[in-house]
This record gives sequence, structure tokens and C-alpha cells, in this order.
Amino acid sequence: MFDAIQRTAGDSHSYLAAGDNRRWPWVLAVLALLWLIKGMAWSAAALAGGLVVVLAGWLSGQVALAGGVQSSTAALSRLLAGMMLKWVVVIAGLVATAAAGLPLLPMLTGVIAALLTQMLAVIGRPQASKA
Repeated sequence: MFDAIQRTAGDSHSYLAAGDNRRWPWVLAVLALLWLIKGMAWSAAALAGGLVVVLAGWLSGQVALAGGVQSSTAALSRLLAGMMLKWVVVIAGLVATAAAGLPLLPMLTGVIAALLTQMLAVIGRPQASKA
């Protein structure tokens, strides 16, 4: 039993070492280049929308996972606080970007692209072997 747990932990570490969770720079760069056809402000809006999601996800992870070993209530509270912080930062970033006068459509495509990239990174993790 402990051998299976150790193999599972080893698989997750090899996943992190493989760098599969670092696709977002490429996705945002391609998206910004596509919006560059419409102009520099449109490209900047796409980058801003995507980077807001990346920053919010990082902050959420810091809050949710930085507590060390805790009771289940405290761990769940930290996870919920991290999730709430993520969406507060995303909404505040979008409002600030819109207030700066950047176009909304490319900003929203940047947000959607970053969220899809995060989702695909989580789905694409290797599964533990049953051997």
C-alpha cells in the first residue's frame, strides 16, 4: 500500500519536473500575436487578461497551500479562501484593465485562454500505474 502511495507521489513530482504546467506563456504569446492584427492595444488587452488569471492562480496557490499540516477544517478554509481570493483578483484585474481603456473582447479571450490552459494542465497529469 505504501509503495503505491510513494509511486503516485513520484509521478506527480515527475509531472512537475516535466514542465507541463508552464504552457500559459506560449498560449498567451500566440493569442497576443493574433490580436496584434487589430492593434497594439488589443494585443496588450489579451496579455493583461491572461496575466491577471495567472497572477490570481499563483496567489490562490500561495494562500491555499502554504499552511503546512493542519486540521481538515483549517485546510478547507485555506482552500476556500484561496479560491475566493483568485476570483476577487481576476474581477479586480479585469475592472482595472477595462478602466485603463483597453478593449474588452481581447481581454476576455486572454482570460478564457489562461483558464483553459490551467484546466488542460490539470487534466493532462499522468495517472498512477496500477502495477
